[in-house]
Amino acid sequence: MCGRFSCISTPGELAERFSLEGIRAGVLPRYNIAPTDEVAVAANSAPHVLDVFRWGLVPFWSKDTSPASRLINAALETLTDRPAFRIAWRKRCLIFADGFYEWHEVRTQRRAVYVRRRDQAPFAFAGIWDSWRSEDGHILKTCAIVTVPASAKVAPVNRRMPALLNPRLFSPWLSPKPTSIVLWQQLLSPQRDEALELFPVSRYVNKTGNEGPECIAPSHELFLAAKDELWPGPLFPS
Repeated sequence: MCGRFSCISTPGELAERFSLEGIRAGVLPRYNIAPTDEVAVAANSAPHVLDVFRWGLVPFWSKDTSPASRLINAALETLTDRPAFRIAWRKRCLIFADGFYEWHEVRTQRRAVYVRRRDQAPFAFAGIWDSWRSEDGHILKTCAIVTVPASAKVAPVNRRMPALLNPRLFSPWLSPKPTSIVLWQQLLSPQRDEALELFPVSRYVNKTGNEGPECIAPSHELFLAAKDELWPGPLFPS
């Protein structure tokens, strides 16, 4: 599962790169986004603009917001099976990120690994969203990251990963028209990972309150501890 990610691009940079029609709302760049935090998205409702939803899905029929911390990921294979996702999967969105973290056990300790594009450009997770109304009429828009079996490069760290959308799939994913879940299962899995790099980072990112470039600073200590297992050669950014 994906339990933490970063989005350090500015709202303007995201709107330009993903050809969005405007900015309805934006969040400050973040290195350590955790469940129930606000995240930058573009939903499949016209027009396609940059917006802010809360990470952790709250189905429209929920009595309260308690499901949010549990429904941060939605497995592509069971989107139409689970009650929380059966209707929400028709409400699709892009969730913007510059990288994501996975935790791997190294010598009995769980340590973070950071995954990003080699060119460090932002990308989009496939996401689903829903709109929940409180008793006093407040509207809360929430989302979950769609996950798929991990690519060959990520699999040694975690068996699953976020579904990274190819740019040619942005428009179809954001289309409000009904589509086949079987088609999306074919399009999104397996994941291509030629453009990705991953490297170990320090324990600083483990605490959700920690923020800043230190979160993605390469950890040479962890690299040496896990070299034979995960990294046959140096993968640290130069």
